[in-house]
Amino acid sequence: MALRAQSNTVYSLTPAQMIALTDAAKAFKQGLLAHSWQLKDAIADAEAAGDREAIEAVGWGEAAT
Repeated sequence: MALRAQSNTVYSLTPAQMIALTDAAKAFKQGLLAHSWQLKDAIADAEAAGDREAIEAVGWGEAAT
């Protein structure tokens, strides 16, 4: 199976390698979503409390993966 990377390089992968790559990508995306939900919750809590400084302090930082 062929995989074209962002670098425009084409890699040949076995079906098992493609499955492993897809699983890793899915896990990465799930980590990003979980982190974004934490940030959204922090913003909602700060907004409910009327705490503008807390809202402005929320930043992406290191994504949990």
